[in-house]
Amino acid sequence: MNVLVVDAGESFPLELSNSTGMFGKQFALSLAETGANVSVCALWLASGSLWTRALLDHRRRLGYHSWQESRICYNYLGMLGCPLSHNWRINQTYKAVSNLIDTCIRRCGTPDVANIHWGLSAANQCAMVHLKNLGIPYVLSEHSSRFLTIPKGFSQFEQSCYVDAARSASANTAVSSLLSKRLSQLTGCTTFVVPNPLNPCFANLSRQPNLEGPLRLITVGTGEIKRLDRIAEALL
Repeated sequence: MNVLVVDAGESFPLELSNSTGMFGKQFALSLAETGANVSVCALWLASGSLWTRALLDHRRRLGYHSWQESRICYNYLGMLGCPLSHNWRINQTYKAVSNLIDTCIRRCGTPDVANIHWGLSAANQCAMVHLKNLGIPYVLSEHSSRFLTIPKGFSQFEQSCYVDAARSASANTAVSSLLSKRLSQLTGCTTFVVPNPLNPCFANLSRQPNLEGPLRLITVGTGEIKRLDRIAEALL
């Protein structure tokens, strides 16, 4: 099976990214381990406060990059968005995402199914429209706790776009039962629970082999949702 992963563009390349790159790569590797042929598309569009930083500090993140790693075909595009016009930036994003997906298909073949992670991303919204136009089914997977704070989490327009995308998806997944229940209520679609892949090696506990006594684990977030007991169990 050929699987296309469309990722929020900040995740790739890893050396230019933050911790989200770890998740994106682990997700793609988990799919590849099942025997699937995996290709990844990621668009990073610098806009707002990131526009100036892209020119000064993140110039190496700009441009098109493609490479093969661990049986996965990566396709990444970093570009400057229009700093003034929101409508122009949306049009620019759609054209860029469409061209990136088309380039990936030419390089890696037509996917049997695509995965979109994080449906609130403008780039991912554009990707879902393009995939629908191409007749390629997609699975929408979600992790954002913003859905639990509706209507404060996002605007009515964002909510409407997400509901349309979810209803056009072949399947919808969420990383927790609580989020799954909320998304099912919001979209009217069955939302399956598929936990995030977790690689405890990211914690780098081996750097301190002489730990004695209890290990202190500090987290920032809604612990009752993230199941800290399961995270601690995985790390230890």
